[in-house]
Amino acid sequence: MEVSTRYVPHIVALIILAAIPTLLHSLGRFDVDDCAAPEALLAPPGPDGASLLSARDRQHFDTFWGAGNWTAGALPGADRAPRLSYVIARSYDPKAVYHWPEARVISDVRPVARGLEELDTQGVRIPVHRAYYEPEATASGSFLAAYLLVYNSRPVSNPYLAQILSGPQQVVMGRHPMWLFIVYGKADDLQRREAEERAHAWLASAWESHRSACAR
Repeated sequence: MEVSTRYVPHIVALIILAAIPTLLHSLGRFDVDDCAAPEALLAPPGPDGASLLSARDRQHFDTFWGAGNWTAGALPGADRAPRLSYVIARSYDPKAVYHWPEARVISDVRPVARGLEELDTQGVRIPVHRAYYEPEATASGSFLAAYLLVYNSRPVSNPYLAQILSGPQQVVMGRHPMWLFIVYGKADDLQRREAEERAHAWLASAWESHRSACAR
């Protein structure tokens, strides 16, 4: 089958367009670190943070997110306040951080529902993802988990849509990592409001820390 010569420029243009991503990726631009100082957010866990996780959990996080791409710690609080912990992680495979991240830090317990709420921080409203758990039969209360996802330097409420919309950019510029900031713990009914406030305060602080560390 012969092709009219009038289509030759169009075919050549399509070939060149298709070759651009291949050339760029071959030059090592497939993964783009869009954070100026990620080490400021991903400092190795100190003794307190390391004690939150078993050796098996730490090895699992190293395998799942990659060594140096996560850290853990505990939120400050009064002696009798509910113990709240956090994990910060990032991955160039966004699903590794947005697909039910609470299941990676709270073992053997599954939430009964998930939701989305907005948190006001310095006049900016950021989406906070929530996992809700049923109260336990004992007096120990119930788990709480809240997390923030950041992609392309912006908090995202729908990580699936964020990935789809960034597809054309990724073809040319390369993949960007998605960040996870999750806080979790257990509180009884009397302590729950305080625990929620501490979780919100930490997430707001985490977002500001990300903005400061990753600004270019």
